[in-house]
Amino acid sequence: MLIIDKFAYTNNLKDLSPKKKFGYSMGLLLASLINKEPLIFIAIIVFAFAGTVFWAKIPLGKYLKMLTVPFAFLFTSILAIVFSFSQDQAVFIWSVNLKVFYVGVTELGLNNALILFLRAMSALGCLYFLTLTTPMDQQLYIMRKLHLPAYFLDLYALTYRFIFILLDESIEIYRAQELRFGYNNLKNSYSSLSILIRVLFERVMNRYQDMEIALDSKLYTGDFHMEKQEEQDA
Repeated sequence: MLIIDKFAYTNNLKDLSPKKKFGYSMGLLLASLINKEPLIFIAIIVFAFAGTVFWAKIPLGKYLKMLTVPFAFLFTSILAIVFSFSQDQAVFIWSVNLKVFYVGVTELGLNNALILFLRAMSALGCLYFLTLTTPMDQQLYIMRKLHLPAYFLDLYALTYRFIFILLDESIEIYRAQELRFGYNNLKNSYSSLSILIRVLFERVMNRYQDMEIALDSKLYTGDFHMEKQEEQDA
C-alpha cells in the first residue's frame, strides 16, 4: 500500500465527514489562489500544516519528507524568476558583470519569487491535507456530489491507480538493479537508469493492457459505478 493511501485510511480524522475535510481543504486552496499578501499565505500554510500534523496526526518526519520532491521542482522554478539578465546594472540589487550583460537579482524578481513560493507551498499544503486524510473513494464520492463530469472522475481514478503501478514497478526494477551493483558508479548508474525507464514503460503498458482486458470482461462501458457511500457525521 502506498504511504499516502495508508495515512488516508489510518489518520486521526478518518471518521470525520469527507465533506468537511474537502471543504476545509478547498477553502484554504481558494484563499491561496486569490490572495497576494505574504502574511495570509503564511496563515494558510500554518492552518494546512496544523490540520495535517496536529489534527490528523500524520508523522512530522514523513510529512516533511513528502514535501521534498515538489520543493525541489519549486526551488528550480524560483531560481529562474529571482535571477534576470540586463545590460543596465542600475536595475539590480545585486549583480555580476558578464562583460556582455549583467546577471543578478531585482526587487521585482524577489517579490515575484516570494509570492510564487508562498502560493505554491500553501496550495501544496492544502492538497496534502486532503490526500493524506481522505481516501480515494471518499474523494470520488464528494466529486460525484459536486456533479463533476463522469469522464473526469474516471480519469482521476485511473491516474491515481497508475501511480501505484508506476511506483511498484519502478521500485521492483530499481531493487533488482541495485542488487546487481547497477548503481555502484556513474557509468553503471546512467546505463541502469536508461534500462529502468525502458523496462518500466514496457511493464506499465503490459499492466495497462491487463487492466483493459479486466475491464472488458466486467462489461465496462466508460463509467465506474461506485457503491453509494453513506456520509458519517462528525
